[in-house]
Amino acid sequence: MEILAAYDLTPSFWDAAVVCGVSHNTVRSYVKARDEGRQAPIARQRGRITDPFLPQMKSWVQQSRGKIRGDVVHEKIVALGYGGSIRTPATCSPG
Repeated sequence: MEILAAYDLTPSFWDAAVVCGVSHNTVRSYVKARDEGRQAPIARQRGRITDPFLPQMKSWVQQSRGKIRGDVVHEKIVALGYGGSIRTPATCSPG
């Protein structure tokens, strides 16, 4: 659903964000731009720090039938060169 349409339907930054799968701050910036008569900002896709490791992470999840823990995934991807926080692989959804 389009961000502005979701906002018009829900009148809530948070609810519209959930519907569209974006941040509430994104919804706020779209609504603000519309209210000021400006064009909405152009959305850009950013990669995740875990993207290079995603195929391997998916494989581990499949092999373990979803039983592998986030801290174990973190240890394994650190060995492969990952330099990010332990919280990222523990909370990302590889599948």
